Amino acid sequence: MEQRLSVSLIYNITILLTMALIYSTFQNKVKMNNQFKNLFFGVLIGSAGLLIMSTSVHLDNDVIFDARSILVSVSGLFFGMTPNLIAGVMMIAYRMILGGPGIYVGILTILTTLTIGMVWRYYRFKGILEHRDAYVFEFYIFGLIVHIDMLLCMLFLPKAEVPITLGRIFWPVILLFPLGTYVLCMVFLNLYERNELITKLSASEEKYRKIAENTSDMIWTADKAFNLTYVSPSVEKLFGEDSLAYMKRTMEEKFPPEDLSRIKAIYKEEIIKNRNMASERSNSRIIGARHYSADGSLVWVSMHVSFIRDAQGDIIGLTGVTRDITALKKAEAKKREQIAFIVSLIDFIPDLIFYKDMSGVYVGCNKAFLEFAGRPQSEIIGKTDFDLFNAELAELFRRNDLEILKQKVPINNEEWVVYPDGRYILLDTLKTPYYDLAGNLNGILGISRDITERKQKEEEIYNLAFHDYLTGLYNRRFYEEELLRLDVKRNLPLTIAMGDVNGLKLVNDSFGHKLGDELLRKVAAVMKDSCRADDIIARFGGDEFVILLPKTDAAGTEKIISRINLLLSAEKINGVEISISFGHETKVHELQNIEDVLKSAENHLYQNKLFESASMRSKTINMIMNTLYEKNNREMLHSKRVSKICEEIALHLKLSKISVEKIKLAGLVHDIGKIGIDEKILNSPLKLSGDEWNEMKKHSEIGYRILSSANEFSEIADYVLQHQEKWDGSGYPKGLKAQEISIEARIIAVADAFDAMTGERTYGRVYSTQEAIEEIQNCAGTAFDPHIVNAFNGIMLGKAVTYC
Repeated sequence: MEQRLSVSLIYNITILLTMALIYSTFQNKVKMNNQFKNLFFGVLIGSAGLLIMSTSVHLDNDVIFDARSILVSVSGLFFGMTPNLIAGVMMIAYRMILGGPGIYVGILTILTTLTIGMVWRYYRFKGILEHRDAYVFEFYIFGLIVHIDMLLCMLFLPKAEVPITLGRIFWPVILLFPLGTYVLCMVFLNLYERNELITKLSASEEKYRKIAENTSDMIWTADKAFNLTYVSPSVEKLFGEDSLAYMKRTMEEKFPPEDLSRIKAIYKEEIIKNRNMASERSNSRIIGARHYSADGSLVWVSMHVSFIRDAQGDIIGLTGVTRDITALKKAEAKKREQIAFIVSLIDFIPDLIFYKDMSGVYVGCNKAFLEFAGRPQSEIIGKTDFDLFNAELAELFRRNDLEILKQKVPINNEEWVVYPDGRYILLDTLKTPYYDLAGNLNGILGISRDITERKQKEEEIYNLAFHDYLTGLYNRRFYEEELLRLDVKRNLPLTIAMGDVNGLKLVNDSFGHKLGDELLRKVAAVMKDSCRADDIIARFGGDEFVILLPKTDAAGTEKIISRINLLLSAEKINGVEISISFGHETKVHELQNIEDVLKSAENHLYQNKLFESASMRSKTINMIMNTLYEKNNREMLHSKRVSKICEEIALHLKLSKISVEKIKLAGLVHDIGKIGIDEKILNSPLKLSGDEWNEMKKHSEIGYRILSSANEFSEIADYVLQHQEKWDGSGYPKGLKAQEISIEARIIAVADAFDAMTGERTYGRVYSTQEAIEEIQNCAGTAFDPHIVNAFNGIMLGKAVTYC
């Protein structure tokens, strides 16, 4: 019996759930007016009741038992008066047809349970909907009361049947039927709420459809899978296609991949929020994206998307407004480009650019200012000078700012500041007040330029304009201006002292201009150490100097010159003694012409130089030879041997005693020009390269310049210049030939060649005396003068000569 009762109960519940499914289908899909809907649902509920009653369990006492109490009570709770009356009449009529001892109890059960359900609907149903979560347990209480009522109705059975019937059905009715009532109530509650939402959504869609038909923006709705359910006619204006064609396009056909990914990410974010606190959920989002038109062109759109949620907060659909913002995007892009251009331009400017409000708070600046402040922009904007710089500098800046705000005019000033890296910088700063569009004073705009280098250049230019770049002394231009300035009565006696460095050209030719420059700097330094602070010392040009000595007579000038010469006597440059010849003249009367004084000083200089310079040049030449010998001992031995051979050849040719002495001296100094040749070339153990040989060939010209600077050596200077010339004209430096070459040079050529072959050499083999004689004989008429070669052979054959 219990098994049949359980199977029947399960079958009854299946019928109830099937009815709920039919109800949901017709409620959502079939459009019906209210009267037909009430009739349909009344018949549906009644039919379900008949099915339940037709499968009822017959107890042993012929009492019918089924689950129609669940159906009747729940229909009373969820449906209106009309459907319930229709269903009740159908079930009462069918119960009467079935007959049996429990006919009146069955009818009473239908009436009472239906009444309980309708009363509950009237008093409690609205509260349950408004407070769903709080009152879902109420459905179980409702089912328990309904089935207690059902059990009470059993008391109206014949007395003999009551104990039997209650004994059979009490526990299933008390335990299972309230649960069945609860489950069916929950099913219908969900269906009811869903239908209410769909009804509201349909009403909302209709409302917005009317709005959409009269707006330029595209209004649309979609389900939660993004399937469009409505698109307003304005889609044709936006995207060039009608609503039907637009709705057929997939999301991938409407949006570029990156934009679609962003849209889906936003939607996913909202889905995730549904699982979290309700306070985190968004009701709407504004999404900017690119959208394909029907012709494939891209349109920028702004989509204001609203999320449609059910009572639990889950998204069940979307609605939105799409607006064409292409023009706005283009304007924004253009504005961004303009702003970026201006920012880049300002940042590109090396000057410091900044602006502050009325309180001195920084509002903006460029990269150059960030470097100056030594901080990132985040630590500058919103700060004052007192936050960024030391108190002294900040106070200076603020005073300047207040002055500008007070006077309302631009102010320019120069400020020395220290950068974070320790650099000391001079800034040329222009600050000006700036105003808003209404003309109200807003703050200060400043531009600061680093003029440190410019100042240094100005000083350099000034120094170049009035100073000699080599010695650091004043130049001739400054001297001439100072001469005019000092040529006044209060500076009398005014002395002009002219000085000329002895042997500068000789030093330049012998040791190079670098050493000559060092000599000039040494002379300048000694002059500055010897003169007074008010004296004007200038380099007049080349090796000439001039000193203006205000309020100094001739005796005082002589003391200064003596001091200079004393200090110079203790100085040497590369072994060369330094001397300078002076001449001076003093203006003692106001009527004296300063130009005449200058000329007189020059004349005295030239007179003194005639006596001093010659001896100095001789000393210098001797020093040059000694220096050459110190650099290369082989050259000293070579020069002495060549000098000896030259003397022997000259004697053999019966030249005059004076000629013999000259040629002997010429042979001794014939290689003096090698002082100007690089030691690496002179001492090279390898055969010289082309460039090195060309450098070596310059030694005869260098020697000529050195020797010609001294009168006593001027004649032999020509011999030295020509000693590398060849009899056939193939020599250097001038390519002279035969008698064009002096006899002295021709003698030196033979002597130099013989000793070069037989003496110590840096490369190549050493010839024997006989081999060297034969080689010179072979070159007679080409390299050497045949007459000189014969004389040389006569010497070598007449007696054994040892040269050392």
